[in-house]
Amino acid sequence: MTGSNSAGPIRSVVNALRVIEALAEHKEIGVSELARRLEMPKTSTYRSLETLAHAGWVTPSGEDRARWSLTNRALIIGLSTASAGNLTQLAVREMNGVRDVIGETMHLLMLDGLDHVVVARVDGTNPIRTFLELGTRPMFHSTSSGRSLLSVMAEADVAEILDREAREQDFDRAEVLDEVRLTRERGYALNHAEWRTNIAAVGVPVVTQQGVPLAAISISMPLTSFLEHDHERVGRLLVEAGARITESLIC
Repeated sequence: MTGSNSAGPIRSVVNALRVIEALAEHKEIGVSELARRLEMPKTSTYRSLETLAHAGWVTPSGEDRARWSLTNRALIIGLSTASAGNLTQLAVREMNGVRDVIGETMHLLMLDGLDHVVVARVDGTNPIRTFLELGTRPMFHSTSSGRSLLSVMAEADVAEILDREAREQDFDRAEVLDEVRLTRERGYALNHAEWRTNIAAVGVPVVTQQGVPLAAISISMPLTSFLEHDHERVGRLLVEAGARITESLIC
């Protein structure tokens, strides 16, 4: 079929995509609030949600099932792309290697705009293990993965992220920036159970061969185990793993 005639974008498709983007930003939201934020009629908003639910992209949530949230469909689709799949495959291989040495749980977190999200996990072999669900979007300022990414991100992005997280309890911008500076100097970030009670972690950024931040790999463990580990040794293992991922990336 030839010709340049076009009826323009299909409004229902555009609306559905806007709903997906809004749910990704707000995590869980009611129909009325979603319609207000998108400046869409409530009936159109609900129709988009129903269609997306039928396709497996969204689901009702909350105690009264009156709120909506994304399923992991977007995550799965994202991981099926060439670049993401390549990164995930490489990272999991390296994470398995580090896990086999240290015995603790490993996570891969990919950047998603100014968020980062858990996309892969390699479970630990020790009797007491930590756990993060796939799709979790943790804080930047209080996690080893977030601090490691902040150490390689543009200053403007760092400022925007910290402005957003400044309302969190016990947030201290000077302390966060000091941790980011230390991370940049030694190559790995530490989390002394600042994000989750009694759960500590070590993390490193994963960048392209041009230095563009893509993701982070972290190893998390009970605080008691963290205090017994040689942080420099663990950090060095992660830095070496991250370097091998970068070297093998097809970008």
